[in-house]
Amino acid sequence: LPNELKSFLDKDFSVVTNLANVTAENSPHKGQKIRVYNALDIIKLMRAYAVALTRNALKETQTHIGYKSIINIRFLTHADIEIIIREACGLPVSIAKTIEKTRSNIVTLMQNLGLNCIENGKMVLKKDIVAFMHVPLSTLNTYLKKRCRDIQPIKLDRTTIKKLGSKAVQMNAYTVQDVG
Repeated sequence: LPNELKSFLDKDFSVVTNLANVTAENSPHKGQKIRVYNALDIIKLMRAYAVALTRNALKETQTHIGYKSIINIRFLTHADIEIIIREACGLPVSIAKTIEKTRSNIVTLMQNLGLNCIENGKMVLKKDIVAFMHVPLSTLNTYLKKRCRDIQPIKLDRTTIKKLGSKAVQMNAYTVQDVG
C-alpha cells in the first residue's frame, strides 16, 4: 500500500487478498495462482487515490491511477466491480444474485453510518433520508417524484405512527432497499 494513500484511508484499513487459481483458457496466467482483492477494498482504494489526486498528494507516476480511479468510481458500481472480478477469475457470474448481495451490503453500510430506520430496519422516513444524505427535502421530493414508478411509499398505520411519537394523521415510509 503506497504511503501516499495512508492518510486517505481509515486507520484500521487493511487489504485482504485471496489466492485464486486461474482457469480461464484465454489467460496468459492459466494454471497460476493470483491475488484477488475484495470489491469493497478496491472501491476504498479507488476513493483514496481519487482524493489523494485532488489534494496533489500522489507522485507523478501515480497520478494516472488517480484519474482512472475517478473515472471508475463514476461509472462502476460495487456490483459491477464484483462481476468483473468473478469474470476475470473464470468464476460463474450470476448478475442478479451479485446485485442483490451488494445492495444488501450497501443498506447495511448505510445503517452502520447512521441511517435511522424503523420497523426492525426495514423502512425509513423522509426526514431520516434527508438527515442522512444532507440534502434539502425539496431535492428528495423531486427525486422521488421522478422515480415514482420504481419507488412507492408505504402508508404507515396509526399504531406505527404513534410508536414513532408523531401526532401526524398519516405518514409514509420507504423500504430501505429503495433508499440503497
